[in-house]
Amino acid sequence: PRRAKPIICVPTTSGTGSEVTCVAVITGGKRRQKMSIVSQNIFPILAIIDPELAYTMPPELTAATGMDALSHAVESYVSKRAWELTRSLALKAVQLIFSNLERACQDGQDREARRQMSMASFLAGMSFTLSGLGLVHALAYALGSHFGMHHGTANAVLLPHVMRFNAPSCPELYRELAAAMNASVSGLPALQAAEKAVEAVRELLSSLPLPASLGQAGLPENSVETLAAEAFLHTRFRSSNPRDTVLDDLTEVLRQAFRGG
Repeated sequence: PRRAKPIICVPTTSGTGSEVTCVAVITGGKRRQKMSIVSQNIFPILAIIDPELAYTMPPELTAATGMDALSHAVESYVSKRAWELTRSLALKAVQLIFSNLERACQDGQDREARRQMSMASFLAGMSFTLSGLGLVHALAYALGSHFGMHHGTANAVLLPHVMRFNAPSCPELYRELAAAMNASVSGLPALQAAEKAVEAVRELLSSLPLPASLGQAGLPENSVETLAAEAFLHTRFRSSNPRDTVLDDLTEVLRQAFRGG
């Protein structure tokens, strides 16, 4: 394929990071499946990031897109393909989101919070386009295809459950994330420290105008097996997830996300 026409991106939310990635997402077909186009030929030649363009986002959209950015940062940090550069970008994004997302939801005109969230989205986008994402996105794609669930909201609900599933495979990485989330992890065993990261994400989610579970979002739990089967087909995400998965793993993570807690 040839290089696309020059692309200039001007984001109006602080979440996707698309302005600095080689990924485009489309929804199509009879089942309205979400599909990705991944190509070096669609990298934007210029990204213009103006935080003021996000000022009019309502709190719900601010929260959902902010949690999208957080899922990018967390998943890219623990990705099998992560390395020093991508982890440094992702860790800074996590710090910025935990310091500014709730503020941005409470006051959309908060100049500093909006600026920092724009930076966080940018950094997380840079990180995941180099290192890849994980199981959160495989599952979120299925939720978007079947129920039209907002991608950021799906990521927000799924993230703590996927983190808990992944933690045994890389607890020290989750310890580092927990510290970036302002959790106290000094002296804790690795898995307990990793659980602090899960708790920090759940606490952040509880402070935002978003559902705490898929059940609270009004989705039917009898769809779990269908959703898991579709998510399992997203090998691009599963291949970079830090913990290898079988179909039953996806089913169990979804069940936990439906129930919350």
